[in-house]
Amino acid sequence: HGVTRPVCRACAWPGPSRTVCEKTSTCPPPSSAYAQGQSCPMLLAPRCVLWLHAGTAAALSLSVERHGDLRRHVRATPLMSSEKRRRRKRDRILRTFTRRHDHRASSAASEEHADGGRQHVASEAATAASAASAAASTAADAEVVRLEQQIANVMRRTTAFQSAQDVYAVQDLLFRRFRAKYAGSLGSDYLSEQQAALLTALMKGNVPAIRRSLASGESWDFVFPPAPYAADGSRVMQLEGRCRSPLALLVRPDEGNLVRLLPGVSQAERLALIEEALSSGAADANYPRGYWSSPGAHACFEGDVEALSLLHRFGLNLEQKVEWLLQPSPSFTYAHAAAFNGNANVLTFMRQRVRPSVFLATDGDGSNPLHTLMESSRNLQTAELLLELGVDGYCKNGAGRSALSMSIETLPALAARLLDAKSRFEYRWWGNDLFWFSFDGIVLPCTHDGRAMPIFDGANRSTTVEQLIVRHDRRELLTTPVMRFVLERKWDYFAAAIYQRRFAQYMLMVGGLLGATVSDVGSAAFAASCAACVGSWGAFVLQASREVAALGPANYLRSPRVLAEWRVRRLLNALDSVHLLLVPLVPAVKACVATGALDPSLRPAVAPVAAALQLSLALRALQYVALNRSLGPLLVIIVEMFGDILSFVGLYAFILLGFANGFYVLFSADAASPSYGAIVETQLLWLLGNIDFDFFGSLADAPVLLNTAYAFFWVYTSLSVFVMLNLLIAIFNSTYERVAVESEAEWLWLRLEAMLDFEVAAHAPGIDAPGFEEYYSELRERNKQRAVR
Repeated sequence: HGVTRPVCRACAWPGPSRTVCEKTSTCPPPSSAYAQGQSCPMLLAPRCVLWLHAGTAAALSLSVERHGDLRRHVRATPLMSSEKRRRRKRDRILRTFTRRHDHRASSAASEEHADGGRQHVASEAATAASAASAAASTAADAEVVRLEQQIANVMRRTTAFQSAQDVYAVQDLLFRRFRAKYAGSLGSDYLSEQQAALLTALMKGNVPAIRRSLASGESWDFVFPPAPYAADGSRVMQLEGRCRSPLALLVRPDEGNLVRLLPGVSQAERLALIEEALSSGAADANYPRGYWSSPGAHACFEGDVEALSLLHRFGLNLEQKVEWLLQPSPSFTYAHAAAFNGNANVLTFMRQRVRPSVFLATDGDGSNPLHTLMESSRNLQTAELLLELGVDGYCKNGAGRSALSMSIETLPALAARLLDAKSRFEYRWWGNDLFWFSFDGIVLPCTHDGRAMPIFDGANRSTTVEQLIVRHDRRELLTTPVMRFVLERKWDYFAAAIYQRRFAQYMLMVGGLLGATVSDVGSAAFAASCAACVGSWGAFVLQASREVAALGPANYLRSPRVLAEWRVRRLLNALDSVHLLLVPLVPAVKACVATGALDPSLRPAVAPVAAALQLSLALRALQYVALNRSLGPLLVIIVEMFGDILSFVGLYAFILLGFANGFYVLFSADAASPSYGAIVETQLLWLLGNIDFDFFGSLADAPVLLNTAYAFFWVYTSLSVFVMLNLLIAIFNSTYERVAVESEAEWLWLRLEAMLDFEVAAHAPGIDAPGFEEYYSELRERNKQRAVR
């Protein structure tokens, strides 16, 4: 000191700079410390470099090590007029810093020894505190798990949320779970006198009392705890604050089937109270943070844009996230809350005030706002707005469901839009329509074994988009360009070959059974027919066994083919079971009877069974015929008309049996009266125009009964022929027109249903299905590429 002034390289102490030292994070301000002989704290910091100035005489660099090893690196500068003067000043500088370093090292050793004792005591205290904290954390975690189990049990009930008491119970459990999970949040379980008075004012709509609470300076940043229960087990509704803050109750006083708060308070007055609460500082627009029942979340749930605008004006963060139901962390955005009840107006309000990424965020279940909408409101207008905002309608959430799969089940109009978005017309190219296609979220990405992308339906069953379309009878979706492209490629690559092989095999079995039935035992025709029949039958049995082996018996019985939603498929499954059982029995029984192994009296019983089999085999062949573009819609018309007939018969049966009972009563006075069955048979013949008045001959001796019978006859024939039969014809005509208009969709639907069956067979071990892998390879290659349709 004196001539030489040490200056810190980091902060220039004791110069004018007040910047905190980068090494020690402590730098005293300029003071008299320099005059008192103190040096910069950097001197004791490890590897701290200092520049010592002695006028313009020399530059000295010192490196001070942590444990006191002072290494001198002196760079002499020949600017001094005297070498002796320069050495003297250099030695003085080195002596000064050596002395200071030794003193500080000794002080540091003493302090380190004292610190060792203090650190030991502090370490023991920290260990005890850590153990207590761990025990408290374990207890809190156990409480959270217990509450979550109770919430899950309530939500699993089919009647959950139908009554207000269930809603109150779930809100109570969510409140306790949040407070147990985040200790110190949401306040106390007890209300002060002022808080209870405020709750009473909110329940009764006492606006002056609410304003007095605001004027008194009371804080509204608390959450009303769950209402207690009386001795008789009833809920004390006078203290029911719905586990919300006072501001949240102002924002959403009327919800579902809960008791309305603020009765008689107008919308304008309610908004004025919200503004007063926010402007006075009594309520924080963001309180409580992370809690699902916050004011901002309820404004989004309710679709109250005016209240949301007020909250936003006073600092509400529209991008914050809350913890929804049993989700593990706060990740449920206000966009999710708005989509939950289909509030497009809230999403429009947020659109100009938040980043676009807010609408793309996923919650704790992996669901984006479109998933949330499809699970709750299913509002088409809001769904279209979310798609416009860039929300992905094809990604899967944590439950393995996509917005596309959910819309196929419940909102086909949205599914049609999502499928249409997977293709677009580019232009005409060399006389062909050029389309851009994307198969992500429909078929791709495939599973490791080459199957279409799996998804889960509402019943938590693994399925695919194509199987969902069949299961829920969404035939109109098959006419979208992307689905037409998928079906055409599937047919061209492998389904057509399987169809041709199966059809030839089936016709061989039918022809062989017919030949074995009509030819004589022992003839060449009988032998050839039996070989053809049994051989093709064995091929079908082998195919079915391989399918069962591929899926496993339990999975096969739960497969879409067995648990078919289409009633025709269920009929075909029943016919297949009968055919597999009876087809080999006909030639076997006939041969056994001829050889004497069985009683010859069984031979007459073979012919009716064989005749019935020929009829059922012909009906089963309709599936193969249905894949033809011209005949397929006609088969659908026939099936639909059979359904119409069953509905018509159910209605007509009341008329038929009513008049049959009347005729039976009239004829009961005569000993020679016809039986009840003969009366019903005669009524049915009247419908076909076979009318014989001799039927009433037994009543000729009783004019009153005869005239009554004639009156019944004319009313019955008029009602049956002119009303009921014409109604049936009109129903048939309507069915035909409907199917004819949608003939393309009907044909594609029949093809898809058959091809899904073929696809199961193509995966069976030992089945050669050429083109199956090539089909999926082409979809991967053409994904997000142009292709000619």
